[in-house]
Amino acid sequence: MGVWNPSLTINTVSSTVAKIEVHPFFNPLTLKNDIAVLRLVTPMTRSAYINTACMPLSGSTSATFVGQRCVVSGWGQTSFFINNAPTNLMKQVFVNVVDYTTCRTSFSAANLLSTNVDTYLDGNGEICAGGESQKDACSQDGGSPLVCQDTSGVYRVAGLVIWGKNCGQPGVYGVYVSIPAYYNWIETKIQTLNAEFG
Repeated sequence: MGVWNPSLTINTVSSTVAKIEVHPFFNPLTLKNDIAVLRLVTPMTRSAYINTACMPLSGSTSATFVGQRCVVSGWGQTSFFINNAPTNLMKQVFVNVVDYTTCRTSFSAANLLSTNVDTYLDGNGEICAGGESQKDACSQDGGSPLVCQDTSGVYRVAGLVIWGKNCGQPGVYGVYVSIPAYYNWIETKIQTLNAEFG
């Protein structure tokens, strides 16, 4: 934790993972329910280099973030056509969260998912963001956070990068796990792991 430049690791902290709880309905073929909770052996301590983003508020839905300009960060490719991952410095970009209908319409295009759109796109467990030229998450960014600032200035995790088609293309969106959709599952797993590990 704390790495943004691989050549500057002086302020970083490491921990091993004690246990991984993968969602029981994760489908590796469609990437639906692509989420897991990790319990670390050693907790991370916040610092000037390591901070947190909060969970969405209880009762939030995917629609809570629609219309917001949020930020996604990661180490992935900066061009879909050039295999240049990981990038030398962590990158971030602001993207707009769109409603499910807009996202589904885009992916229904013949050159994207066409009639397979409902096989891969989950209106309940996923949200979409992006659609602007050269502003997107890309290959190697999987699991990276999409964070949105609420009215009180707190950054909340709205989503986690799952997949996309042809990164950074206008009118084509990145697909993210919707954290509000999994709020109860995440909270339950955290409580179970806390009880197990004390």
